[in-house]
Amino acid sequence: MQASVANGRRLAFVVEEFGVPSPAQQLLDRFLVGYPWDGGFRRSQDTRVAAWLEGGAEGVGELNRRVRDFGLELGSSLPATVGGADAVLVVWRGSGAVANENLLRRVLENARPGAACFVHGVLASNGERARAWLDLARTRGLRLVAGTTLGVTWRLPAVDVPADAVVTEALALVQNPAGDFAGLECLLPRIGRRRGGESGIRRVRVAEGAAFWQAAEEGAWPSDLLAAAIARSDTPQSGQGQDSRLWDIAGRGLLRDLARDPRALLLEHHDGLRAAVLVLDGVVDDYNFAVRLTSAETVSAQVYRPRPPGEHQYSALAAHLEDYLKGGAEPWAPGRGALIADVLAAAQLSAARSGEWIALPGRMDENPLS
Repeated sequence: MQASVANGRRLAFVVEEFGVPSPAQQLLDRFLVGYPWDGGFRRSQDTRVAAWLEGGAEGVGELNRRVRDFGLELGSSLPATVGGADAVLVVWRGSGAVANENLLRRVLENARPGAACFVHGVLASNGERARAWLDLARTRGLRLVAGTTLGVTWRLPAVDVPADAVVTEALALVQNPAGDFAGLECLLPRIGRRRGGESGIRRVRVAEGAAFWQAAEEGAWPSDLLAAAIARSDTPQSGQGQDSRLWDIAGRGLLRDLARDPRALLLEHHDGLRAAVLVLDGVVDDYNFAVRLTSAETVSAQVYRPRPPGEHQYSALAAHLEDYLKGGAEPWAPGRGALIADVLAAAQLSAARSGEWIALPGRMDENPLS
């Protein structure tokens, strides 16, 4: 079966690995073969797909299968692969929490002016570098945005923060290996809907181990919001072989017994919003958020990640990307990638300085992340 045609738009994938499953495989197969969406099967009939595997033979066998079965083209070089493409998707290894900036620079330098570029994962190792890539993209007439499935996948239940709501407190509950990055990807799209949008984060602090529990006792995040986030989980853990669905983890004080290497990423926004990303391995095995509005109403949900092999959160991302890659609006503000890079770099510094508050540069007033 041939999913691409001889003419039409050209889409280039630049990947660091191609395992099954992996983010690179999940995304490439959706653009190459198609995917279930909105009660049907969605397929890009007019798109030619090419791929460049950076760094060697890891995954070449799987890519060759797609050459044979679905008409994938393998580029002879990175410049040749991206230079003739109308759009480029760059996919980092694993969860995407570590950027290969040398690879991204080469992509941006060789992409055709006018192309849309999407990076699955972080944009850079810090905000300064992220803004440099955004500037380079603008200089070359490219459109560039970075992110993952977590901002566009389904919520269970299907709720969201009301547009233009006043938000006072928020938290995300996640696990490693993505940790801080996954939490920001879950949380920022939700709270970015608040009144005035995202004007930026003033300072960041990390609390780990014993400092995590001290921060909890000092009210660094609301205990009832954490309880609300846990209540949205369908994978609560007991740690003792018991049926954990019968236990009120937060209410019975089981967090200390269950949590392994707890970590909190605390955020103070310029508009006064306090937010937290809590990495609590051993408590639940899914991603959840809870947000408090000024009406005292709490909005909470699970950020849904269907399990392998389907992982249909990638279908949601592919559906959003299709319009963008064909010239439509960005699925979210490009500045979010720079803000996340700023926060992650500050978190590393805070952890190295025993939980010191680290100030972030500037504000986002000119580029709100609503």
